[in-house]
Amino acid sequence: MDEHGPSQTTQVSRPLGVWILTIYALIFAGILPLVVEFLLLISEETIDALNSSLFFLISAVAIGFGILITSALTWRGNNYGRLAFLVLITIHYGLIAFNNALLIFAGEQETGLANIGRIFQGVLYPVLYIWYFNRLETKRFFIATSTSQDDR
Repeated sequence: MDEHGPSQTTQVSRPLGVWILTIYALIFAGILPLVVEFLLLISEETIDALNSSLFFLISAVAIGFGILITSALTWRGNNYGRLAFLVLITIHYGLIAFNNALLIFAGEQETGLANIGRIFQGVLYPVLYIWYFNRLETKRFFIATSTSQDDR
């Protein structure tokens, strides 16, 4: 208590979109890609091709772990985590769009419509995440949370 009375910290509740988008990314851009990479790594066919795709494997694992960490930081209200989270989400979904565009141009006609859908997803998701996490109402949560963490 100071000379002006009891100090009050403004508690801003976590927006629903922060709950939904960080948990969605944690599962579908973090955990599931890591599980798929692990399953591909232990398959015999992938072991033969591992030398040619080691860079891509390491990149996918790094992005997956990065999304796990930054989605948790973002959920907690860490502003630096939010910024890193947006960068990693953009890279993750951008690579999905790029990969599916390559498949279309390579002549993969059997899954052409699915590839177009994944390209659309690869563009739409980063736009959605960047828009939502940069809204003034959403930023208030991060500003209030970082301010209250600085006061501790």
